[in-house]
Amino acid sequence: LGDTAGALTYLQNITSQPTAAASLYSLVTLLPVENREQALAIVRQGRTNYPENPNLAILEADLLSRAKNFAAAETILQETLTQNPGNPD
Repeated sequence: LGDTAGALTYLQNITSQPTAAASLYSLVTLLPVENREQALAIVRQGRTNYPENPNLAILEADLLSRAKNFAAAETILQETLTQNPGNPD
C-alpha cells in the first residue's frame, strides 16, 4: 500500500496531539494486518497520554475488532460511553 513505516510514524504523531481530527485516526485501518500490533501499541500510548479522548478509544476498539477481539473492543466502547455520556464523537 505504500510507506508503512511512515504511516506508523504519522499515527504516532497524531496520537501525541489531543486535538487531532477524528478522521485522521481512521487512516490506521489502511495499515497491513502485520502492523496491527504496532499500531495498537501506538494508540494505547495515545490513550495513556489523553485518556479523555474518545476518538482514541474508538480507534483502539476498531483495531481490536479487526483482530476479532470483540469482547475487549466492547469493553472499551462501554467504558467510553460511560465516561462520555452525550458526547457526539
